Amino acid sequence: MQGVSYSIKSVQAADSAALYTLSAAEGWNQSEADWLFFINNAQHKAIASFEKDRIIGSTTAVCYENRLAWIGMVVVQQAYRGMGIGKSLVQHVLNQLREFPFIQLDATPMGLPLYQHLGFKEEDSIIRMVNPSVKPVETASKDSTILEVTRENISEIVSFDEGVFGVSRHSVIRYLLESCPRISGAIVGNNQLNGFISGRPGRLFYQLGPVEANQYREAETLISYALKNLEGKSVVIDLPRDKEKMIDFLRDNGFTIQRSFSRMYYANEPLKGEKEKLFAIAGPEFG
Repeated sequence: MQGVSYSIKSVQAADSAALYTLSAAEGWNQSEADWLFFINNAQHKAIASFEKDRIIGSTTAVCYENRLAWIGMVVVQQAYRGMGIGKSLVQHVLNQLREFPFIQLDATPMGLPLYQHLGFKEEDSIIRMVNPSVKPVETASKDSTILEVTRENISEIVSFDEGVFGVSRHSVIRYLLESCPRISGAIVGNNQLNGFISGRPGRLFYQLGPVEANQYREAETLISYALKNLEGKSVVIDLPRDKEKMIDFLRDNGFTIQRSFSRMYYANEPLKGEKEKLFAIAGPEFG
């Protein structure tokens, strides 16, 4: 197929089913609810390439406080690849993000050459691990208490995440915490919040993350808590490559490495946060 004519524009809620079909064809885990989150939140961007009225490619940008934009969901329908559509989509969204001092993304191996060509630089590596049927795991820490997420503690969780991630992402954290209450929890010890876990149901797996904690044992306890509540379910988790102890813990409990992503930044530098407290990311589409 050559010389295809297409347009690039923002999408509407009515496009969510077509976008879900597009990402599902790639074997991706996003649900239609995830697509609606991108579309229905005015501060974020959801863009597609259209051949006439048919969606053939997409990208998103989750915008945090006019400081950081996180690009994701860059996919082009297989029959339309090799025509520069993916490059056009990313350039289009970059043009809309000129005022953001920080722009980042998590690249698949397929997308890596494109992003390098556009000026993105590699910062870190993310490991994806999956378990088709999780079993309960014994809690690591006996000295901490895990609380359910409530209206009373959600603001404290959002604040904790801001310290770890480097910028407030309140809309994303609230969406994740509310998407699956059964796996969301806050770990408390010595009368203070020491970490939290959240996640969401996906098309193929429950996605765990983010997982953030002051100490490794607290992070392990949070993951054990979530796995206990997901017994028999398929689970995916994305974590920084340098969290070797956590990778070993997950491997010992039935997880295997499925793939990797390259965490990348555009232009000057990546956003700084407390990376030592980040044990699993929210997902490549959220950062």
